[in-house]
Amino acid sequence: TTTKEILRSVTGAANAGEVLALMGPTGSGKTSLLNALAGRTPVGGRLRGEILVDGEPRTESFMRERVAYVMQEELLFPWLTVEETLTLHCRLRRAKLTEGEVREHVDEIIGELGLRKVTSSVVGAPGGVPRGVSGGERKRVNIGVEMVSDPEALFLDEPTSGLDSFQAQRCMDALKQLAKNGRTIVCTIHQPRSSIYAM
Repeated sequence: TTTKEILRSVTGAANAGEVLALMGPTGSGKTSLLNALAGRTPVGGRLRGEILVDGEPRTESFMRERVAYVMQEELLFPWLTVEETLTLHCRLRRAKLTEGEVREHVDEIIGELGLRKVTSSVVGAPGGVPRGVSGGERKRVNIGVEMVSDPEALFLDEPTSGLDSFQAQRCMDALKQLAKNGRTIVCTIHQPRSSIYAM
């Protein structure tokens, strides 16, 4: 069998409190690097070298308990409201929380992601059946679904893809807010506008 080297001699650091963007043209290995950092090496893939967390080798428990990964595709129930969506995922992933704690946690996520105005709106589907929140708001709901586990590190694959410039800016503002609250945010991004690049 032949092997293909995807990334070589890659070094870097992602710090809590900042948004780190992996940028480059299509096919340059952005998503491969993101997957390696997030512990999502494809079956049959091999990772050499080391990935450290706070100076120590990354552990499986860290990946399972303290990391969230937001895929480019949104897998949301279109008929649920924003609040119902986040509440459902919170109940499933944080089974030990009381109903009051679930409500409090969901409310905190809604605030962090700037979704207060659409809390009771249905999520909807891309293309509009049913019609729901905007594309940028749906992206932020998708991020919120991963936030229910209260991760320390959040990895996102192309969080601004398919968004107009205003919604892309809102999405990145939300990620910057999550970083300000002490999280490490790493995302891939393709052709960011200057205001997003400046962030």
